[in-house]
Amino acid sequence: QGVNLNYLSASMQSDYIITSNYNKVGTEELFQLLKLSGDTVAIKAANGKLLSIDKKLNGMLLAAATDVSECEKFVMILIETGNNSIAFKACNNNYLAVTQRAPHIVGAVAADIVAASTFKLFVQDK
Repeated sequence: QGVNLNYLSASMQSDYIITSNYNKVGTEELFQLLKLSGDTVAIKAANGKLLSIDKKLNGMLLAAATDVSECEKFVMILIETGNNSIAFKACNNNYLAVTQRAPHIVGAVAADIVAASTFKLFVQDK
């Protein structure tokens, strides 16, 4: 869940560009964290693809990769334990953040951890 209190989504309607524009959780709002090493994770979307930073698109976050390489790895930083607040540092050394660009596109655009780059993690048992 992003700072705008909407859930992140890898919707086919948005060409699998990650947005924070949905007020309820459906299949496209579910993601799987894949622990790689230490605090580094990869994130798999419901379409089976990995989230990836597209450096050519100014750090836009897409659910399009099939393999883990540099831009599919994120350092997950715990901000606050009590409410599962986290941040993700991407391959371009920026943090994922919800942008004001409609429909609240998520990208690796924040130089520091600020409100827009803080997310709330909800854990669902399998």
